[in-house]
Amino acid sequence: MDIKTLRYFLQICEDGSFSKASKSLYISQQGLSKSISNLEKEIGVPLFNRTSSGNQLTEYGEYLKNKASTIVYQFDILTEGIEEIKQKNKKFLNIGVPFGVINALSLDLINEFNKVYPDIILNIKEYTDTKCEEAVLNGDVDLGFAIAHFDKEKFDYQIVKYEKIYGFYK
Repeated sequence: MDIKTLRYFLQICEDGSFSKASKSLYISQQGLSKSISNLEKEIGVPLFNRTSSGNQLTEYGEYLKNKASTIVYQFDILTEGIEEIKQKNKKFLNIGVPFGVINALSLDLINEFNKVYPDIILNIKEYTDTKCEEAVLNGDVDLGFAIAHFDKEKFDYQIVKYEKIYGFYK
């Protein structure tokens, strides 16, 4: 017995039929029926009286419905609490980039950073060149990228990428 199967069972109880529940759950009616059949085999009792007029809960089904509602509710509280702790432990790195610079950086660089530091969320904002410099100086961002035109006396900097620019002039 698992939470997913209990959710399936409760959805059938809520919707009143396997076909409606399968649509609510976005699974096939056959898959849903098989899950419930496996659950009935696992616990050794029928949960529904299947008739031509529909499905009615058995005494066992009523009991499971009451208990499963509490279990699923407590499980949801548990997972929400864990997610809150995970979010609380995440840190944010605010990055400023001039318009167009993010396209020059490799997505592999960002993906590799995310693999090495999964608890750090990158917040990337685009600015004009001068506004990006101001954002770093004002503390609005933790890290800024520039093409080359910045006051090298005011910043600690590291060259990340060097690229020759070719143009055609008349």
